[in-house]
Amino acid sequence: MEVSKTPRYNFLVHIEQTKRSVKNMPALVNADECSGCGTCVDECPSEAITLDEEKGLAVVDQDECVECGACEEACPNQAIKVTE
Repeated sequence: MEVSKTPRYNFLVHIEQTKRSVKNMPALVNADECSGCGTCVDECPSEAITLDEEKGLAVVDQDECVECGACEEACPNQAIKVTE
């Protein structure tokens, strides 16, 4: 079956390509709940999380976060969430 290259088809292809290139929101840290334990730092496969030594809080590099949820699963205080 041959797929025609109609404007509608091209539009749908564009939407699918855009969906793949647009990231969801990265992990967000609730400063009131974060204890600065570093568990999320250890679990992050993309090394997107560091600890702010002065504030004692986890900090997420939004450009590096791949929204995998490993930090959310690991956090003992449920202080970090990957939003959709």
